[in-house]
Amino acid sequence: MSLIIPLIILFALLILGLSFVRYKFAIVLYVSYMILVGYSYINLPVWSFSYISVNIVLLGAFIFNFKIKNDMSLDFSVIKPFLLLFASLFFITLFADMASSSYQFRYWRLDFMRTCILAFIIWNVSINDEKFIKNVKWSLIISILIAGTYAILIMRLGGANPYTSFLSSYFGSGVDYSEFYTADYMTRIRNQGTMNHPMAWVLYLSAFCVFFLTLFLKERKRLYLFLLCFVAFNIVIANVRTGIAASGIALAYIYIRYNKINIKTIFYGTAIVVIVALFVAANEELSQRFLSLIDVSGTKTDVEGSSFEMRLNQFNGCLDEISNSVLFGNGYAWTTHYMSKNIEHPVILMFESLIYVVLCNHGIAGVVIWLIFAVMLFKVPRKILKIKKNVYCVDGLVIFFFTYTIGTGLYDYLAPFALFYSFLLGYLYNDEKREINLL
Repeated sequence: MSLIIPLIILFALLILGLSFVRYKFAIVLYVSYMILVGYSYINLPVWSFSYISVNIVLLGAFIFNFKIKNDMSLDFSVIKPFLLLFASLFFITLFADMASSSYQFRYWRLDFMRTCILAFIIWNVSINDEKFIKNVKWSLIISILIAGTYAILIMRLGGANPYTSFLSSYFGSGVDYSEFYTADYMTRIRNQGTMNHPMAWVLYLSAFCVFFLTLFLKERKRLYLFLLCFVAFNIVIANVRTGIAASGIALAYIYIRYNKINIKTIFYGTAIVVIVALFVAANEELSQRFLSLIDVSGTKTDVEGSSFEMRLNQFNGCLDEISNSVLFGNGYAWTTHYMSKNIEHPVILMFESLIYVVLCNHGIAGVVIWLIFAVMLFKVPRKILKIKKNVYCVDGLVIFFFTYTIGTGLYDYLAPFALFYSFLLGYLYNDEKREINLL
């Protein structure tokens, strides 16, 4: 463990240093850092390394090299939905007074910079440099292989995670969540991989599922099929029910929409379902886990989770919280502010649904804004991509994001989603250019 901290600090300094001379390579390393380190803030001797500071440095380097030096036009098409979302939420915070204006603006600014800057840079560079998108692709593949292998190796440690526990204690990054998942293996234990929380780990894993299925469908290489199975196995051992369901729905959507419904498609689809069913049936713990996905009452299996009645009570709790401001809610990041003071709500608990977060923070107006945001996320790929099959792959990523956040909440998930959204569009855009050039 003594070598980990110097290596991480060297990694961070290398990213910052390269940002000024080779910003594209710095982005490649930065994406890898997000997966392998998973902690967004590190106090260095001369610099506080954070996602915000790196994003600002990369944005400056990008503007100088891309716009000032080479006079290339900037494309905002991919981040338009995110810009509209943040602009609209900023506007309605003016009418919310449960949280202070300074607190709301601070969190709005942090979320905006985390979400929009890197996605904007990746999209603009990728549509002008095909080599860049290949480098990012291999950075993602190598990083998830390392992180996923580590997660498998610690699977039998009873929930203990030496790596994240050490980083949490050293960097003072808050609660060590691995302490909460150290009993009753495969029922309460959750594997958080290299991330600071199991939910964040599964978010990345599920996004990788969509990514690897897309790569397999486009390039038909067995490597991507192996990577898809590798990541799917990590999702199962992470023990986050919503992740299993959300990724399953997204993958099924892409597979069905991408392939024509014929005997071959039905055969392969059925074969996959049968293989998974046999694998699950052979393991009692996995059987309990999968049966819990359809257990609406939350009482038919030994797996802990939320029942429909509990979810309904939480929804009513949200309406009670915004009874004095139904239209605009309590303010931006009010749920974060509440949990920082009270840990959990007596009824809503940890605000474990996007619906609860949006209602409490932004009221009915926020729900409408997020619905518009969702529609725009589906429209953007239809304007950029020419091939319908490619559009379905991006649709799958969007479907996963909303299914997952509706089931788990919204805990800094928007930034990694924006990263994968822009990268996937960049990859598919370049793939279409290659296909057109070959015609």
